[in-house]
Amino acid sequence: GLLLGEVFPDFRAETTTGTISFHQFLGDS
Repeated sequence: GLLLGEVFPDFRAETTTGTISFHQFLGDS
């Protein structure tokens, strides 16, 4: 999750719950 926070700090702050699905999407790809 640290990497995601560095790449998308605003996105993470804007949607705390959405980051979970977004992180899984990146990991799945």
